[in-house]
Amino acid sequence: ASGMWTDASYQGIQIIFAALKETWHPIIVQVLCLGVALILFTSYLGSYIKFRTSINYIFGDKLERIIKWLYFLPPLIAVNMEIPVIWLMADIAVGFLVIPNVIALFLLRKEFISEFNLFRTRTQRDTHSEKTTQITHVNMSKSEGKEE
Repeated sequence: ASGMWTDASYQGIQIIFAALKETWHPIIVQVLCLGVALILFTSYLGSYIKFRTSINYIFGDKLERIIKWLYFLPPLIAVNMEIPVIWLMADIAVGFLVIPNVIALFLLRKEFISEFNLFRTRTQRDTHSEKTTQITHVNMSKSEGKEE
């Protein structure tokens, strides 16, 4: 135990990396930092692609140039900010991801209801035909038993 969790000067992930510096070899900590940075970067890119795809679906390609700059500007600004402010910005960005998805769900509600009703009809038909097959199989077994 490093005891870093009691040090008030560290917050969030800083506590973890300070504790790792105390207990692990520096090279391992650097590799871990690189891994965390790659995970964060790929997560951010994945969120960007999801956001861009949603916006393109709703508004077309005309806003793509604006979206690129609006989405990649916050990390450039966040470099000089305190960690709690960065977390707040991340929460707001995730909130913005919800907006195009809610709009898309609203616009696609008729298609969704149509597909759901088709699925329900198919499921009920398959369940009914399965029960009919089982009843027929039981009746055939009974009639075969009488012949013997």
